Amino acid sequence: MNVVRIMAVRTFGAWTRLSAVAWAIVFFLALTGALTVHGLFAFEGAHTTVAEVWARAAAWTVPLLSALLSMHAWAGARADGRLDLLLSAPVTERSLFVGRFLGVYAHACVALALSAAVPVCVLPRFSSALAPQLSALSFLPAYCGLALEAFFAVAVGCMASACARSAAVAAVLSLALTSLLPYGLFRAVLQWHPVWRGRFAELPAVAHAVDFADAYASVAPVAFYLAFGLFALFRIFVNIRFSFFGTIRKSYLEINTL
Repeated sequence: MNVVRIMAVRTFGAWTRLSAVAWAIVFFLALTGALTVHGLFAFEGAHTTVAEVWARAAAWTVPLLSALLSMHAWAGARADGRLDLLLSAPVTERSLFVGRFLGVYAHACVALALSAAVPVCVLPRFSSALAPQLSALSFLPAYCGLALEAFFAVAVGCMASACARSAAVAAVLSLALTSLLPYGLFRAVLQWHPVWRGRFAELPAVAHAVDFADAYASVAPVAFYLAFGLFALFRIFVNIRFSFFGTIRKSYLEINTL
């Protein structure tokens, strides 16, 4: 466990120094803030809390944030030889990939916390009527739901990064799996069976975020995010294990050729 913690802290520190990560978080904060402001005007007069509006806005942008944060996790490491160097370290493959995943996931959680802190700290200055809704406790259920979605999205992003040699390809693949493909299936289902429009009024990920904001967490979305997130992590472990055996075989062949 200490090895995993050390790997997570080192990964978090390394990602903090990456300019791409800083720009990704800034872009996420700006886009989520713009969608939140748009939602406040759109739902003006309705029985919708600020936490619900923020959760709906962040649910659309979490896949993009996760793709941008996780695209550098493993992509390119195999091409330039850094993966062989990492696998030669005196740590297990499990500690390596779990620590790196936790370091990336911590950045996503920090970005979500900063995004939630903006309306809590800024909106009371412009509207005193919203002050009772703007507290850290009122945003906590929505934050937990979005953190669960980020767990799944970051795991898928790290899986895409482990399968791709280019960070850009990994980001596109992650975004396709966590956002574009579900949205395409959602629109296809509504077109194929219009009766379901009343049951599925909006994208399930967005509906789950709103449910969490209302402190209503059903078992199905929690099980979905955890199951598919753990499957993505298992896929990373298999990929790294095959890379580990490939590194050993390569070293064995090089020694025998001397």
